[in-house]
Amino acid sequence: MLAMLGLTQMRDFEATLLTRSAADVGVEISAPTTIELDFSLLRGSAVIDIGYEEGQGRISVSVPDVWIRREVRGVPLEAIQDEAPTFGFRRFSMPRDATVSFRADTAPDTITLHNPTDLPLLVRLSHVDLEKDAFFRDVVLVQGASRELW
Repeated sequence: MLAMLGLTQMRDFEATLLTRSAADVGVEISAPTTIELDFSLLRGSAVIDIGYEEGQGRISVSVPDVWIRREVRGVPLEAIQDEAPTFGFRRFSMPRDATVSFRADTAPDTITLHNPTDLPLLVRLSHVDLEKDAFFRDVVLVQGASRELW
């Protein structure tokens, strides 16, 4: 009986893994940096805002190429440079005080943030699920590694 229960739980876990969608976001920095990542979820789609708060120089952010840029805030539109999609990602270069907003028609269940440098990247995170009326905030340090944000 216990073996059957364990097998059923394993199948449920495998099914969850197979249906779970994930998104990878890469951030390239040249000095210690703080960004803000705001994620809002409604009816299976999401709005993701990435803002560059503190640091020196420009940063580059690579997001899935299926995310659609909605708007730019804090700087003129020309200040945001974007490259053609490569390997399923689109790369945006942005100055400090810029926020780029994206729409994901299919919201990821999780986002993994990548910082390939040994420099500290502080992420001020907010996650809002408007259907469940749920909200959480967190501050995450990503340094020389990858980190699943939720």
